[in-house]
Amino acid sequence: MGLFRRNKTEKRSLTFKDKELLLQALGIETDGMSQDKIKEATYYTCLRILADTVSKLPLKIYQETNSGIQKATDHYLYSMLKLRPNKNMSSSDFWKCVDTQRNDHGHSVVYINTLPNGKVEGLYPLDMNFVQIIVDDEGIIDENGKVYYVYNTGKRELIFQSDEVLHFKGMTRDGIHGLSVREYLKTTLENLQYGSDYVNRYFKGGLTAKGLLQYTSDIEDNGVESMKRRFQNMANGMKNVGSILPVPVGFTFTTINSTMADA
Repeated sequence: MGLFRRNKTEKRSLTFKDKELLLQALGIETDGMSQDKIKEATYYTCLRILADTVSKLPLKIYQETNSGIQKATDHYLYSMLKLRPNKNMSSSDFWKCVDTQRNDHGHSVVYINTLPNGKVEGLYPLDMNFVQIIVDDEGIIDENGKVYYVYNTGKRELIFQSDEVLHFKGMTRDGIHGLSVREYLKTTLENLQYGSDYVNRYFKGGLTAKGLLQYTSDIEDNGVESMKRRFQNMANGMKNVGSILPVPVGFTFTTINSTMADA
């Protein structure tokens, strides 16, 4: 009676409220480590987990036949992609390299080495530290918009066209250049930190805007500093929020920026 009854599967998730528990779950020992080193260790641990996961995914080639879609086990690329993309790397190592560079640099470029008879000899990941992507949008070399990959190690320079490589991208804004996860996170976190620091300083200043204090006659340097401190004590700080600012005769105070929206 219960032959076609679906088995209920239990969905499980882990929630870490403590940062230390999360780091322990990732296998990161934090004893004696600075915060910067902990961030680096966490970042590379996440890269390793992603790369290990991708490298375990099966890659198979299929072809359409009169009998339907079948595995193309007789094709020479089947064993190459599944077992050994090049003579120096297993399939697992190959995809670990590709995925690590794709996340760390934003993209990964793989050179397709083709024999004179047209067959693919192997797939070789390029070190992205030496790869520069050039878009010939002016048509200087060939057709407008053609993409070239310049591989320069300092000892030799190779130029590949887009049909000679496989280009694996992560996040991208234009479909050509990838965004580095490291640089994206760094920029995002820095912007959040700068914004938080600005808001904190703004509140510590009692939400008082910057202003220009004008006087109709000359004042000595010591008098300028003294008057500046006097106005700051009267206007800045949470204790002065909502209070009236007395301006001596002969002085004019003009705000430079009035709201946080302006900033």
